[in-house]
Amino acid sequence: MSEYPEDHEIRVKWGRFQLAIVFGATAVIWVAFWLLISPDHERLKTVLTLVGLNIDIVGVVWASLSPPYYGAFADGGELEFKRKEVQERAFRRGMLLVALGFLLQGLSTIL
Repeated sequence: MSEYPEDHEIRVKWGRFQLAIVFGATAVIWVAFWLLISPDHERLKTVLTLVGLNIDIVGVVWASLSPPYYGAFADGGELEFKRKEVQERAFRRGMLLVALGFLLQGLSTIL
């Protein structure tokens, strides 16, 4: 039987797949930027857009994370409520990052 986790152990887990999405997309975006953007291009607008896009990617992946299932315990569902709380915090943080990314992309459009 599984051991009952401590409160500080209940957290979302970044797996290889999530890290691959973030790092892979970031690498493709920035390599393409350095290879394909001409020197006379408006770099500030492009950089703001790409930074906003990267923040969006991290935010969406972060918002999709959830704590693992720890097993069934006779605690009246307390562990599940804690898992749900941790998952909601991760979702809110991810959505805040998405909002920040949208803001940067909007600023690049305005400029």
